[in-house]
Amino acid sequence: MVLAWLMVAGSARAAGETAPATSSGNATRVAQVAPSGPPAAPAAPEELVPRVLPTERVFYGWEILATGEVGGALVAASVWLPSSEVGTPASTFAFLIGMPTYAVAGPLVHWGHGHWVKGLASLGLNVAGATIGGIVGSAVQCNRQGAPGDCSLKGVFNGLAVAGLTVPLIDAGVLGWEDVQVSDPVAARTGSTRVALAPLMSVGPRSLSLGVGGRF
Repeated sequence: MVLAWLMVAGSARAAGETAPATSSGNATRVAQVAPSGPPAAPAAPEELVPRVLPTERVFYGWEILATGEVGGALVAASVWLPSSEVGTPASTFAFLIGMPTYAVAGPLVHWGHGHWVKGLASLGLNVAGATIGGIVGSAVQCNRQGAPGDCSLKGVFNGLAVAGLTVPLIDAGVLGWEDVQVSDPVAARTGSTRVALAPLMSVGPRSLSLGVGGRF
């Protein structure tokens, strides 16, 4: 009986001594499987760059030539075609129509395309051109030998005629350009997707009407 008990106790003790070895073996195997070093950092998110659409240089100065230059041509015709400057009813009528058209056509075209600064510059150019043209024309006309008594007035009209023909050309050639996105076929074809304005004139037997028309 005692011998049997000793055999059972010895078996239990032997089993208890070998258990840590098994546990130690498992720990060794786990340590070998585990990766060494710190975990890898997550990849940085990709930076998004906004797409910039290409632009195309478009000329819309032809609208200024079709309006402001026509007004200047009426001024020149009213001054140079009659025997005396603005000396007939027809020439007077042409001058009264041509001068306002010359003055405001360019600014209206620029403002219709959304270029407010260019419109102000065009207005200033038209006023300065007419003023300088009148002063220079008067000085040139009156400095001639045997100048008539009305040389100053004649010179002013001549200067206005020259300004009416040249200033719209400068306005259209220098300021009549804009950048339009080429992805918009309508804008590339017409020059702008914004509103474009231009002065209008209608002459009847007993009526005269002035207005503003454009593309909307």
